[in-house]
Order: sequence, then structure tokens, then C-alpha cells
Amino acid sequence: MPVEEQEVWSDVVALLRSTLSSGGTDDAVWSRERERWECIFASSCPHHLTALLYDAVREVVPAGRVPRETLLKFGVVTDRIETDYARKRRVVAELARFYKAHGMTMMLLKGIGLGAYYPVPSHRSSSDVDIFLYGATRRADRLMARELGIAVSDDVHHHTTFKYKGVLVENHYDFVNTHDHRSARRLEEVLKRLAAVPGRSAEVEGETVLLPSADFNALFLMRHMAAHYAAERVSLRHLCDWMLFLVHEHAGIDFVKMEEYYRRFNLHRFANAVNGILVERFRMDPALLPPFERERELEERIFNDIVSPEFRMKRPASGTVRILGWKMRRFAANRWKHEIVYNEPWFVTFFQSAFSHLIKPKTIKG
Repeated sequence: MPVEEQEVWSDVVALLRSTLSSGGTDDAVWSRERERWECIFASSCPHHLTALLYDAVREVVPAGRVPRETLLKFGVVTDRIETDYARKRRVVAELARFYKAHGMTMMLLKGIGLGAYYPVPSHRSSSDVDIFLYGATRRADRLMARELGIAVSDDVHHHTTFKYKGVLVENHYDFVNTHDHRSARRLEEVLKRLAAVPGRSAEVEGETVLLPSADFNALFLMRHMAAHYAAERVSLRHLCDWMLFLVHEHAGIDFVKMEEYYRRFNLHRFANAVNGILVERFRMDPALLPPFERERELEERIFNDIVSPEFRMKRPASGTVRILGWKMRRFAANRWKHEIVYNEPWFVTFFQSAFSHLIKPKTIKG
């Protein structure tokens, strides 16, 4: 990664520290030239950090240091994120009300549930709403179609999808895709047991919505982040989610049990590297983390790959054969990630994944 790009990401992380933790920022960030602030803004968008950095810019950077046109761009995007957040809250409340009226309990996964950990919850952007209905997914989807006239898609593994008032909703019957990896079935059993343990709840637009327990999220969020990373990439927002989750919930997490699960499902090296990045770059207090082994070279490689992916080939816009070829190249390039995330050898996963795509053909272009 070029030195100039490294400096931009160093500034981004410094600004995140200033608004999300007590790590503070460096005064040098304040005096960046006009072009650097444009790079910081451009870098924030694909990582879903724009509103978070806008908070930092307004709170810690002296007035006049950020070009007015760049500040306006930050503000415009932040307004959109706030509007989208409010819309998703309404959707979550209406769904919870609909399911409760039919005798079903809804648990909210990720999304605005994690947003509550942020200094300004509405500034954590999200793409969709993920829910779990404790085994009632099929019945709920039938009711959605019959009573509300909403088409429900079953084109992917482990959840159905539908659009509710313009918001994409993923209705999970499983927490992980149990078709791609043999060990995923054992992991799913553990997650289902953890999901059955009562967690906390939140008031969303007058409706009480269940949220997962700390132990569930300690396993689910790490596996979710690791799986996305192994398949393609994750954003810095994932690291922020994990850090703030730990800051707020560390006292309720059974870290001994989590270490056992991480090792059983080969997540421990990835988890250790993520925690190392938070300590090293985000200056997270190590006292909020369990003891863990440092692999500094792996931490550096993972962080650099998050902000500047090693696999840079652009996905074809169309053509099943071209997309398949691109996916195969990406899989080959990401084999090293597979080794620090999954139990199975990469070639076993390759053939299982191919069979998984045959079961749900529309996932080939996903």
C-alpha cells in the first residue's frame, strides 16, 4: 500500500478514535491539506463511516481546517444516513408489532441494535434489517404474503428476504449458511442454543424488541465478520461494531467459553488479529479484552487488506460465466483467509460451495 494511502487510513482511524473511544487523535490530523480531507471523505463512504467521521470533524477539528465544500459533502451524506436510520426504526417497530399480533417473537440481529452502542446511534449506517423468529420463519413469510401482499424470496441459504416499505429484510431461519462448510452445522447448533438464552430488549418506536445475549453476539458477530472477510472483504465499520460491542458488553461475556468456541471453529487466529488491531490502532483498553496471542504480521496483513484489498479484480457486471470465473479467481486469491476462518481444507469448501450454488442457483450471481 502506497505511503500516501497509509497516511489517509491513519487519519481515518485517528478520527474514529476521537469520537468512538478515549484514544484521542493527533493534532497533526487537524492541519491536513485540502486534498487530504477529500481523500478522507472518499475513503469513508465504502466503509460506512461518513457520519461517524463527520462527528469527529465537528468535535475535534478546529473550525476552518476542513474545506467548506468537503464539510458540506459530509453533512449531506450524514443527513441521508439519519433519514435511513429513522426509516429502519419504523420498519423494525412495525414488523415487531405485526409478528406479535400473530403470536410470534422477533429478535433483531446486528443493525440498529448495534447502533445503540454508538455515541450517536443514527450515525451507524446499515444496509438492511436482519430478524430471527425462533422457528416461525415459514409461517411468518406466508402471513406476510397473504395479509400484506409482500413477495418473499427464498433464493439464498439460511434466510428469506423481502422488501418492506423500501427496506430489505432478511428473515433468518439459520444464523449461518450450513451448506458451504461441514463445521457450520455444528456452529449453527451452538448459536441456536445461545439464541435461546434471554438477552436484553430495546424500545423501538414504542415497541419492545428483543436483542441477542452478549454470549450469542460474541460468537455470531465474530463469525459473521470472519465469514464476510474470508469470502470477500469487511469494512472498518465491522471493527467499530466489534470494539463498541466489547466496550459495552464485556462484563456479560463468558470469554472462557468464547475461546473454546473460537478454537473449536478455527476462529481464534482471526479473532486475536482483530483484537490486536483494536489495541494497536484504535488504542482500545486491553483490560476490556481477554488475554490473547499477538500475531503482528497477521494483524498488519488483515488491516491492510481491509482498507486496500489484495484482490482487486472488478466484478463483471453481467454474464454467468464471467461472474463464475471472477468468483473462482477471488476464491483462489482468498485461500489464505479461508485457513484462518474455517476448519475444512479449502478444496473441500470449494466443492461444497459449488454444490451449494447448484441448490440455490441465483446465489451464483450474488
